[in-house]
Amino acid sequence: MPPAGLRHNRLSHRIYKRLEAALDAAHARGESQDLGEAFIEMGYHLSSDTWLQPDASVTHAGQREGEYFLGAPAIAVEVVSPSNTIKKMEAKAKLYFQYGAREVWHVNQKTGHVVRLLGDRSETLTQPDILTTPHLPGFAMPLAGVLA
Repeated sequence: MPPAGLRHNRLSHRIYKRLEAALDAAHARGESQDLGEAFIEMGYHLSSDTWLQPDASVTHAGQREGEYFLGAPAIAVEVVSPSNTIKKMEAKAKLYFQYGAREVWHVNQKTGHVVRLLGDRSETLTQPDILTTPHLPGFAMPLAGVLA
């Protein structure tokens, strides 16, 4: 398959920059000490033969690492591509949670919505909404500006 396109990457980068800024600000305030670093397109080695590479992510503080981070990130962001199916997205989310994720976002620029998964519950947000997370105080991402 060809790599993700320009529109997909621009969206991933916008989300990453907002996560990184909110994480830096939270750490400066002494908050979210259980979170580590924000990354774009980082690999996570989940098991002997399973790796995932979310479009953007936030690690756990002190997350084990080798060539890749070991286990799932605390927050995984997947930008939905035309090649993604609902089954593929659900399978990835299940793996993220199985290996330690706290939260997974499915960002769909085409439909203009984000599905935020928090373990056994989920919520769907649309462009007038502001995406927040209980894991990163101060993070507030207006979807209208990001998904445009």
